[in-house]
Amino acid sequence: MVTCRDCIKVKGQGRRGDSWICNDCRVEVNVEVLNQSVNIFIFTGPEGARHPEVAEIVGSTLGISQVVPYTTRPRRENEEDGQYAVFVSPAVFNDAQDRGEFLCVSESYGHHYGIKYDDMERMIGTEQNVCLFADCSGADLVKEKYGDSVVRVYIDEVGHESSSDRWSTEYKTNCEYVFLNVDFPYLMFDLTNKLQSYLSLEWVEDF
Repeated sequence: MVTCRDCIKVKGQGRRGDSWICNDCRVEVNVEVLNQSVNIFIFTGPEGARHPEVAEIVGSTLGISQVVPYTTRPRRENEEDGQYAVFVSPAVFNDAQDRGEFLCVSESYGHHYGIKYDDMERMIGTEQNVCLFADCSGADLVKEKYGDSVVRVYIDEVGHESSSDRWSTEYKTNCEYVFLNVDFPYLMFDLTNKLQSYLSLEWVEDF
């Protein structure tokens, strides 16, 4: 059974040591206060645009903490559980989704990714800047909840036809930034320079 961290309620199945905050104990974030102090960068776009990798690289380059998703994707040999993703079975993921633990859920290449409410609210309570990746519907859910604190960064892939995709050109224009992934190293250079304006950072060049 999974136990609420703030009371003695238990519900559902989960891995040993799992916990959540039940709806009775969950405290809603004050969005007006949040907007003045936190930047939430969401990397989104179609499959193949490498936005999960973008979130990892931008986070490590700019010192932005990433909200780690839960995923049903099998762990690769060189991956550490919990570093960039928490790997769970489909049954555990579905059970957490049934309990309403996820703020948003995405699907990529047949695998599910979910950002938990508790992880998100813990991160924005302790960090000035956070980042995550989600599909377009997930990005919109986060934008709806956290308002102007959210900066949606749409990463498009070469050859992706937006007109045939359910995410149209109109959707992309509603995002704060749109980048085309033609050359990945240049994308990362351009993107980090753009996002620097949100951060209290000064670049020092090597001479």
